[in-house]
Amino acid sequence: MRILLVDDEPQLTQQILADYGGYNVEVVTDGQQAIQKITAQQKPVYDLIILDINMPIMNGWQTLQFIRNHSDTADTYVILLTSETEESSLIRGLRRGADEYLMKPLSPSRLLAHIDAVARRLEAHTTQDSTSTTDPGLFMLLTQREKELMKCVVEGLSNQRIAEKLVISETTVKNHLASVYRKWQVSNRNQAAFLAQKLKIAER
Repeated sequence: MRILLVDDEPQLTQQILADYGGYNVEVVTDGQQAIQKITAQQKPVYDLIILDINMPIMNGWQTLQFIRNHSDTADTYVILLTSETEESSLIRGLRRGADEYLMKPLSPSRLLAHIDAVARRLEAHTTQDSTSTTDPGLFMLLTQREKELMKCVVEGLSNQRIAEKLVISETTVKNHLASVYRKWQVSNRNQAAFLAQKLKIAER
């Protein structure tokens, strides 16, 4: 499992991951560095992003917005790190796309429990993908528009570019993607793209 840690003071979190997890962790100290890492990587990018809110140059809120708007990380699990305790701030983060909050100073056992949960989810979907790709009936579950949309996803187009190419709204794109996820029983864009590639949807 690949983890991107984005924190201007990463020492404690990095030490916890090194001592207890043995995970593949890359560390950057501000949001701009995180964006450079994300955009420079081959797909899939990261399985988990651990993101501090209070950082210089580009803070966690701005970085989270980029993560959710970028096609390769739109569905990546994000844990926010914060010292803020106000409920309004926590709600703000969840509404902006965070999956979980952890309060500083970090509890090692709590952090590792969340990471283990993400790892189990990824393993379950990987197993599901490897068994389901042999079923050609999955292709037939999609409408013609959903097939066209998935061809665009395989090409690596963003939601905005897909909307322009198919002459539909971005909201409609998101609705079609949600329908594909439900029919194929996957939870994010990367899993759907992987399955579409196995089904050779671009050649149909």
